[in-house]
Amino acid sequence: MPNAIIAPTIASHKVFAHPERVRSALLNPRHTPPITLDVDPTTSCNSHCPNCTFPDTGRMFLDFDLYKRTVEEVSRLGIKAITFTGGGEPTLHPRFLEMIETAKAYGLEVGLITNGLAFSREIAERALPMLSWVRFSLDAGSPEMYRKTHGLNEIAFVKLTENIASAVKIKRDQKLNTRLGASYLILEADQADFRKAVELGQAAGLDYLQFKPMQIHDLSSVGGYSYNLPVIREAEKYLRPLVSQNYGEAFNVYFTRLCPQMMDSGPLEYRQSQTCFGQRFTTSLAADGRLYACCHYKYDPDFELGNLHFDSFETIWGSERRMAFLKVLDPRKRCLQVCKLEGLNELFWAKMDEIEFQAPLNYPDPNFI
Repeated sequence: MPNAIIAPTIASHKVFAHPERVRSALLNPRHTPPITLDVDPTTSCNSHCPNCTFPDTGRMFLDFDLYKRTVEEVSRLGIKAITFTGGGEPTLHPRFLEMIETAKAYGLEVGLITNGLAFSREIAERALPMLSWVRFSLDAGSPEMYRKTHGLNEIAFVKLTENIASAVKIKRDQKLNTRLGASYLILEADQADFRKAVELGQAAGLDYLQFKPMQIHDLSSVGGYSYNLPVIREAEKYLRPLVSQNYGEAFNVYFTRLCPQMMDSGPLEYRQSQTCFGQRFTTSLAADGRLYACCHYKYDPDFELGNLHFDSFETIWGSERRMAFLKVLDPRKRCLQVCKLEGLNELFWAKMDEIEFQAPLNYPDPNFI
């Protein structure tokens, strides 16, 4: 995929790489498993982000036996991939490497979102051959910006950059196909820092750097989050030349922009879909052992589908509670702006009878929704 300013939801269109699964999920959602399972190994974290999405979850670790039992079951049911995410920092789970090994043993693809601080050479050497991709939460091009976004000092920033460089070297030495990238959540429209981050990512040998709007806690906003629109609009002006630049085939820069209405004139009501279709294709297992309908609302009882300590995945997935959830979750009233599944929801809502079931061209990692 070339450098681009991309829609916030284009990744969700990867479901069309699974046409039979899509048809089945629309017609028979009770008995059609999702494509991807997000897993929070822990809520413990070694970062101190001021805008943390899950600041009040305490310090939990996913029970390994429950995890192993669930992986065996979802593999049998037909789930294709697991994304380790947070919650907290996945690599802090004491059995994190065993978690990857277990998923691979049952034939699942595995991806990792990490702040990179504990992704040491020792962990990377064992983990990278088993991972389809790793995305580092960089969020800065300098120690000064890293302090603002992660609440950590220059020592931590240097450690992160060293771990990224180490991972790239291991990938090259072992001739791995693992995609290594980084994300940058935009807190300030800092043109100089944007450029430094691009230079850092390219010099380190990453495959891509993706800039994204940062969600800000705002209980008065739909979904409990909002965006600093003046900052994001100004940031886009600075990012356009960086995105359009040719870095060669080995490195790409993306900017995930907000919807055109918000970027151009303000927070207009633009959602049409009254149904979240995306929850049919991905779901989240949190560190508390519960299954949640949405990755953005893990640990929220309103979004809990069931407890895997007491019920199987199949039982929860086919439960009346989940079936009801497919009908009552109205994205216009409950969901934060720019959900990764938003474009998919709009497409299904507007053109259900006209959808062409085909995979996006040249889009990597189609099993990760």
